[in-house]
Formats: sequence, C-alpha cells, structure tokens
Amino acid sequence: MVDDEPALTEVIKLMLEHLGYQVESHTTSKAALESFRRQLRETPFDLVITDMTMPHLTGADLALELLNLQPGLAIILLTGFSEKIDPARAESLGIQGFLYKPIVMRELAALVRKVLDAKAGSGSERIKSPV
Repeated sequence: MVDDEPALTEVIKLMLEHLGYQVESHTTSKAALESFRRQLRETPFDLVITDMTMPHLTGADLALELLNLQPGLAIILLTGFSEKIDPARAESLGIQGFLYKPIVMRELAALVRKVLDAKAGSGSERIKSPV
C-alpha cells in the first residue's frame, strides 16, 4: 500500500489486514520502489495498491517501474478526481484495478479479490483467499 497521506495509508492498511491480507505500507513511492526491489527475489508482492498523486513518482509512474521489474504484477490505482488518469488510461498502462477515493471497504475488498483472482487465472501461481 502506497499513499503519501500517512493517515489514509494506515486506514487502508488496517482495512486490508482486517480482510486477512498481509500488508506492507509506504508513504513515498521511492520507498515503496526500493522495498519492492529488495523483496523481488525472496518474497515478491502479489499486489500493489498505490495512490495516483504523489511527489517524485506518481502512482502511474510507480506502476510502470514495478511492471518493468515484475511483468504481470497486480496493481490497483487509487485517486480522487483526476484529469490525468481514468480507468481506461490506467488499464492501457497495465494497471488492473482503479478505485476512486474516498475508499469504501466493501469496494476495496471486492476489487482486491477480483484483481488477485484474475492474476491467478492468468497462469500465475494460485493466490489463496485470506483466512
């Protein structure tokens, strides 16, 4: 989970943990990218959820960097109102999920499951539902 708003990052992290997922969170895209690179060989991430509007690397830029490192990675982009990106543009970049803020737990849960199930159905290793 990546968002430059610490409070929002924590709330979404708690939502995901409540749903049974293990979550690592970052408040900068650069820190998230560094962590991703370190863990890529040992325990690659199944999913990255990132905000669109962040300093240094936008969520779209971060997604492109991550997809270069791990093609097929499941990515969900979060945004408030944005003239720079919409669901169709996100999909054209290889981003599988798009969610407008404010985040509702039910919608987040459904989208995470949909994206992970689609990844599992694409020939990747099966991702188990959380307990």
